[in-house]
Amino acid sequence: MFKGKERKAIQAETTEAEKEVRSLKDEIFDLVRQEGYPDGQAFLSAYNKAEAIVQQYNRDMAAWKQRTESAPAEKPQRKSVLAELRRLEAEMKRQPRRPRVAERQRDAR
Repeated sequence: MFKGKERKAIQAETTEAEKEVRSLKDEIFDLVRQEGYPDGQAFLSAYNKAEAIVQQYNRDMAAWKQRTESAPAEKPQRKSVLAELRRLEAEMKRQPRRPRVAERQRDAR
């Protein structure tokens, strides 16, 4: 009898946690849509590419500083990191929206 009550309590907690997770996922999806991205995958793809651009910029700056400390050299050609990030953001926002898993399952019914 004690195990049954315990199981019901745990099951209720699990159900509540699943509802909360679903709600949070919907909020994330809404935030991504408000920012103009077609879906979460497009946002994540843009984020990963932007992160790679910033990391490459930091590596280039570190290499340039190391070269200029040892011997004065000419300054490297400046590339606009911000322009590249804005171009990447615009490109990702133009992608068509992919249906969410829940929408695909609903449509299949």
